[in-house]
Amino acid sequence: FNAKPLNASLHNYCTDHYLRNLLRWEDRCSMQYSIESRTPFADDVELINFIFQVPSVYKIRNGWSKFLMRDAIKGIVPEEIRLRKDKLGFSTPQQQWLKLIHPQMKTIVKHLGSSSDIINHELLLNKWESIFNDVHQSKIQSFIWRYVCFLIWKKKFF
Repeated sequence: FNAKPLNASLHNYCTDHYLRNLLRWEDRCSMQYSIESRTPFADDVELINFIFQVPSVYKIRNGWSKFLMRDAIKGIVPEEIRLRKDKLGFSTPQQQWLKLIHPQMKTIVKHLGSSSDIINHELLLNKWESIFNDVHQSKIQSFIWRYVCFLIWKKKFF
């Protein structure tokens, strides 16, 4: 077993595509409902550089994540919030939604996509059921979701 040290993993997490994707989704979700949102600490470069240099033992200790921050806000933030362990990131059940509406999506692709030269619609429609019956096709299912959204947008605005 050859695991990366925690600080190296956190650095990759923050500099690779993962954090960028989370921030993009946060931005889209807030814009959809005209809500002004903030991502605390996301643009404080000095703090971020400092945290990358803090030893791992201050980040996770005895099963507690964000240990240093939890310790720093003791007495400031109510204990039921400071000691929460059940916080989860935002996720959508996109794969479940796709399973439910893929027949309607197929109709949209048939009617709206035929004028597009971006996708080989004949191939896509011929493989439609196998794409949505194979759990290993989540990337192409996600692509189809985005493509159908594009087709609807294109019809509405052009």
